[in-house]
Amino acid sequence: MRKTVLILALLILGAFVFATEVDTYCYEQLSRTEHIAYQAIKDCVTHMIGSWNCGSMTQNSIQRAYESLLMDHPEYYWVDHYTYVTSYVNNMISGHRVEFSYNMDVTQILKRNEEITQALYTMVDSLVIRDNSTFAKVKSVFDYLVDNCTYDELNLDQSLYSVMVNKSGVCASFSKAFEFAMQCLGIPCTVVYGRLTVPEGVLGTTLGHEWNCVFINDSWYHVDITSALAVDKDENQSRYRFLCISTDEILKTHVIENPVPIPDCPNPYLSLQ
Repeated sequence: MRKTVLILALLILGAFVFATEVDTYCYEQLSRTEHIAYQAIKDCVTHMIGSWNCGSMTQNSIQRAYESLLMDHPEYYWVDHYTYVTSYVNNMISGHRVEFSYNMDVTQILKRNEEITQALYTMVDSLVIRDNSTFAKVKSVFDYLVDNCTYDELNLDQSLYSVMVNKSGVCASFSKAFEFAMQCLGIPCTVVYGRLTVPEGVLGTTLGHEWNCVFINDSWYHVDITSALAVDKDENQSRYRFLCISTDEILKTHVIENPVPIPDCPNPYLSLQ
């Protein structure tokens, strides 16, 4: 029997948008003005609207809102980028607008969402969950991704689709896939931006990097799937070195460069110490 009971928060809104009740971490870190920008951008991206007249709102507010939206919502994989445009009348600024670029049409999105949904059910069917605790669910998804997916630095698709459906990708696609799975299980999770300071195995880079923070029993923890993939091939290291760890521990190999404050992660998960 499918473990559909585990998919607590997955809803389909309108024609092609996933949404959950636990996808607002970055939104909650924004100012009131940025909240307005976030909601407006979300509406545009949801309905694939080409532009939004943002009045006198600054480019910095737009950028923080845009980045936060995509960090909260890995399912918005069809927006490519935006352009902040300034309008002039008689050589004076009359207003600003945001123009959006999309990399696929509705038909393509619908097809991909069907594949993502099926991949989600396949994942849930395959999970080995020791008990009904939140940590057991987090660990089971972590193990599933490490055991069934591969890191591929040549894969240019950085969306959740790459890992969920094709079972390969780079750090961005792994972090988005993990976040999406967590949110669909009703577990708060966010993406973290930064870079590696110590190259680990197959990652072999100190360039930009993405991982996650996940919320378990009133505390946040760092989770890095791709670093776990890297060290899992080393008999002297454990994949769980990067599962539910503290900020102090993640900073031994990572630098955090997030556009919004990260959650406070003061301790590792007790059962892993």
